[in-house]
Amino acid sequence: MSGRNVPEEFMQYVSGEARRLGYIIVDVIVKSGRDTMIEIEIDKNGGITLDECAEFNRNLTNWIDSTGIFGGNYMIDVESPGLDKVLVTDEHFIWAVGKDIWASTYEPVDGKRELTGRLAEYNKDTNCITVEKKDGKRIEIERKKIARARLAPAI
Repeated sequence: MSGRNVPEEFMQYVSGEARRLGYIIVDVIVKSGRDTMIEIEIDKNGGITLDECAEFNRNLTNWIDSTGIFGGNYMIDVESPGLDKVLVTDEHFIWAVGKDIWASTYEPVDGKRELTGRLAEYNKDTNCITVEKKDGKRIEIERKKIARARLAPAI
């Protein structure tokens, strides 16, 4: 789970509520301005539904209103990560293990600058991902060599 500009008390509530409902927090972003904008991506094994996003949104809205944690006007958006979620943070890559991804690199890896396959592993210690191609070949790539990565589901 990542959280940028997010109050710790809010993250604790979001994490607990997600755990209670069997959801995974993919991303949390809070943007401050005239109004506070809260963006939360949730998922679960088998995928998250619109109704589940709406329920999570209602639960969070009730908690925010009762605590006044954001002290004024706010907007909240709870959504699924989407079919082509861009992978940026460690948490995104950890969540995406076992899913099909597409990645482009700054320099050729295994002779190519783009590859598609199943994200077989993310090693936080070495900061590398391992992608398994359809032919079973596994390719390890350092994260610093990845220009862009996203989910690439078979449709």
